Amino acid sequence: MLRNARNVKNGKTAGKGKKSVRRKQIRLTAEKQLYIIIGLLVVLFVLILAFRQTATKTAPAGGKEPPAAVSPAERSRKETGPKTRKPEKGSRTQTVHPFFPAGVEIPRPADRTFVLSNQDGRYTLLYDTTYRQAAWVAYLLTGKDVKTKGAERRNRFAPDPQVLKRGWRSAGNDDYLRSGYDKGHLLPSADRNNDRRENDATFLFSNIAPQRPALNRKIWNALEAEVRRAAERFDTVYVVTGGHLKPGLKRIGREKVGVPERFFKVLLARSGPEYLSIGFLIPNRDSFSGSCWDYAVPVDEVERETGLDFFHLLPDSVEARIESRRTTTAWRK
Repeated sequence: MLRNARNVKNGKTAGKGKKSVRRKQIRLTAEKQLYIIIGLLVVLFVLILAFRQTATKTAPAGGKEPPAAVSPAERSRKETGPKTRKPEKGSRTQTVHPFFPAGVEIPRPADRTFVLSNQDGRYTLLYDTTYRQAAWVAYLLTGKDVKTKGAERRNRFAPDPQVLKRGWRSAGNDDYLRSGYDKGHLLPSADRNNDRRENDATFLFSNIAPQRPALNRKIWNALEAEVRRAAERFDTVYVVTGGHLKPGLKRIGREKVGVPERFFKVLLARSGPEYLSIGFLIPNRDSFSGSCWDYAVPVDEVERETGLDFFHLLPDSVEARIESRRTTTAWRK
């Protein structure tokens, strides 16, 4: 009897032990499942955030044309925007120069959505989706650029891949066919001759605008040559150029490419401790008299006409002084 009682007691104790182990296993399994669920929720939350950020940056789809870049004439020069960011290390656009150590300064854009950087050609532009061309192109021209002749131009005009990638409309060769206008470069082909890829980048239609033959082949061509001479003399010249895009311009071709009535170019250089600047406003017409210097104006006047704000990274006192002058002597030596 005593032995049987002892066996019964031992059996109850063993049963309790098994139940305790089973409860612990169930509790551990439940905790693991909870951790797995929490982990999955965290991953899902991160994926949702990433998707929303990607969707925000992506251009509108569905075949609809995105909103046009606002014409520079409609922007006040007092509008503020983010400052130019330093190009990534190793980029072809990264250039060290004496007066903008953070990289190439661009006009102050109110909206950076339409700002494109072409690393092959080493230039930056603001694309106007309404008129299928750049509102401005900004670049540095150095003495080395002028002296380098490593590639011959191939005249292969083509749509800008970055423009097409964003779903924006582009001009094409057919738009200029029998239009009476030349395909005028904003950044000249002759300013980018280091290699074939660099030169080809100047033939993208984002860098092209309709120009009358008399402008493109004479006065504009002569001004581009003067800029190259200045780059040799000052070592580095900062250039911003484009057509004066305003509402109501004439259009050509199937893509309705806008025809600027005038073209502008502004230059900035440094001679010793002094900054030099000058602007040009040249009409897009069939005949000219005089030289390109007859169309030189203070940079302030180009700003008033176009609504753009140039050289805003300079100290205000320096900017105000140099932009109010029309001094051609230093540029023509």
